[in-house]
Amino acid sequence: VIMLVRNPIAGVAIRRQLREEYLESTGDVTIIFCDLTNMASVSKAADLIMKTYTRIDGLVCNAGIGSRSKYEQTIDGFESIIQTNCLAHALLTTILSCGLQLTNGVVINVSSHVSHATAPFDYDNPFFSEDDYNGYEAYCRSKFMVNIFTMQAGKRITSGVRFLAIYP
Repeated sequence: VIMLVRNPIAGVAIRRQLREEYLESTGDVTIIFCDLTNMASVSKAADLIMKTYTRIDGLVCNAGIGSRSKYEQTIDGFESIIQTNCLAHALLTTILSCGLQLTNGVVINVSSHVSHATAPFDYDNPFFSEDDYNGYEAYCRSKFMVNIFTMQAGKRITSGVRFLAIYP
């Protein structure tokens, strides 16, 4: 199990809990730093995984940000909820797809029941600006984008990788 974490201290605590409760004799948990609000960090983490591991059986993209009251832009210039919930996962999946193809792996993208709650998708302004920002709409839009990415990746990466979008 490889966990990409924004906070290494919290990651160590979760790893300890996983080892105690679930993985005592079945495996280990590796922690790799990854900040989803920084695409360079996502690329670096994915590259490290590809260089370190010969196989990737599955990828669960679950990290995310809920609604925010004010507009926040990432270092990459995207609205933070959309980058964290969708764009960073798409980059991670794309980089890791070769490793997933070797094992006929599965990608599970966590969506939300509100993904369809968004107004008609604004293709001219998918990422918002400070002037027209709505945090709930950004969250809904990000989860809609997760669903679209999942369907498109399933069509384009056809070498045995399965793509699923789920919501708890």
